[in-house]
Formats: sequence, structure tokens, C-alpha cells
Amino acid sequence: MKKELPSPEDVMKLTKHIVSELESTALTPENFFRIVQLVQTRLLLYNKRRSGEIDAVSLESFAGKTKEIDDLDQSMLGELTKVEQYLLKTQEMMIVRGKGNRPVPVLIPGDAKEPLEYIASWQARQSQNPAANKYLFPINGLTHMRAYDSLKRTCSECCLTAPSRITSVSMRKYTATLSQVLNLDPYQVEWLCRHLGHSADIHKSYYRHMSGFVERVQLSKLFLVQDLNMTSKYRGKNLEEIDISDLIFPDSENVERR
Repeated sequence: MKKELPSPEDVMKLTKHIVSELESTALTPENFFRIVQLVQTRLLLYNKRRSGEIDAVSLESFAGKTKEIDDLDQSMLGELTKVEQYLLKTQEMMIVRGKGNRPVPVLIPGDAKEPLEYIASWQARQSQNPAANKYLFPINGLTHMRAYDSLKRTCSECCLTAPSRITSVSMRKYTATLSQVLNLDPYQVEWLCRHLGHSADIHKSYYRHMSGFVERVQLSKLFLVQDLNMTSKYRGKNLEEIDISDLIFPDSENVERR
């Protein structure tokens, strides 16, 4: 059966709503579960991960997130543009358990970092029922909030034309479909496949190093372009040719370009 993909306008509207709510919602005990809902939805949509992979993210996985780059990534850098420097500085990455128990990456955009630090903190959990909960996105008791439920509740807060089309599965198809509009090189397609965790090459899926630099700089470009409905603007370009200075620095007139 053919499944209809999400509307790009709906994806953009939902993304802007979540970012706005994360900025305006006070980090207080009264808002604890509201913050859990918003930031869980943000990571699900931004990364196009399977909902089950976001459901069960542990505090241990979050504690092991990386911001610094390792020696291998450092050797790949060369001279970065201003946008790439910004993305590398603001994006963090954690490794979670994916399908078949494979480790998969989850990017943490800058707007989600402070809310995530809050819900993971002992001080915030001390006043909540899930004080001893091992999950990053807790709910009453010792279990986790379902990303599917968080997504549906958040969609209901916006006037979307087709909210039923927005699911973790349809968003993965949405990304794969829109990526065809861009002129991605074969190795860039491979980056995307390995991020989504559906590469057919078992050797590469299990043993090849997935660069944190590639995730935080190149793939985040792709996700930002799609979330803000700018795919048509960059039609025919590959990731290294895409300049999203106007998205990252909208108020700057003299942004350094490649």
C-alpha cells in the first residue's frame, strides 16, 4: 500500500513550533514532562530515527555524548567555512542502541542541549517520580515515554494540514525521497544510509568508522534544509556545495562563504 509522505510545509511548521516551545518553556519541575515530550519529539524528527531507538535512550548513552572531535576526525577537517565551524560547535552526538542492537548516532541540535541537560540532571529528577529511572525520557515509574505519543501530542498543538502523515517511518521515507532532489555523491548517500541505519552492506554497517564530523557538519546540513522546507533551493547540489549561511545567520549580511 502506498503511504503518503508528510507535507514539507507541515514539517517546517512543526519544527519551528518545537524550537519555539523549547526556547520559551521554563526549565522547572512543573514543566518536567512537557520538556521531555518536546525534546524527545525534536530528536526523533531531526534525526529521522526509528521511534523505538529514541524511546529507550539511556542516561548512560547521554552521559557519553561527544562534543569534541577525535584524532581521526581532526585529520579530515582542513579549513572549515563559518557555517561548518558553527555546526561543529553547536551539534553534539550520542550513540544509542539501534535495530539489531547496532550502535547508531543521534545528533543533538543546539536548541535541545540545555533542555536535555535539565531532564537528565539529578536535581530535576529528585522532585519527580522517575528519580531512579535509567531512561533519558522518563515517565512515571521506571519506564520511558513513547516517542510516538510525544510526536502525536506535539502534532496536535499545531494547525497541520495532514498530521497523520508525520510518523517516524514516514519521516525516514521523506528524507530519502527529498535527498534524491539533491545531487549527492555516492559517498554522501552512504553517509545518509549509515545514519538512518538501513545500509545493506553489513561490513560497513558494523565495522567502518562513522565520523562524528560528518554527522555533525554534513548530515546536519541536510536535516536543516529539509526541516525548513528549503530543498528546492538547493536542487542539484551536493552537501559540500550547500551554503546554509542564510539559515544559520539570518541577520548577518557579511557571512564568510566558501
